[in-house]
Amino acid sequence: VLMFLFEFFEDQMLAFMVFSVVWVSEIFCMVKVRGNYSMRKFPSFFLLLFLIYLLYVYSYPLGFTYVAFSCWVCSVCSVMLYFSNRFQRREGGIPVHNAIFTTTIFP
Repeated sequence: VLMFLFEFFEDQMLAFMVFSVVWVSEIFCMVKVRGNYSMRKFPSFFLLLFLIYLLYVYSYPLGFTYVAFSCWVCSVCSVMLYFSNRFQRREGGIPVHNAIFTTTIFP
């Protein structure tokens, strides 16, 4: 897989970093994404962000590829945090965004 990415990106460090982000996103998807909405939407958002990144990298081959990579990583992290905080449930079945207003004493 890495040899294909090395030829595809023509920069070994960038190819390895892209591989790492895709791997971390896959691990996040296997571990954290459990709800129906998250299972349908998170891969779509990741694919959209990845295609935007690839579109920039191949539209401007002498452009700021590492800056675009940093923006892509920040966008993927924000999508991960959004799905993790908004759509995942805690052990008690309380959604995370409503769990702030409840306590163990006064449910």
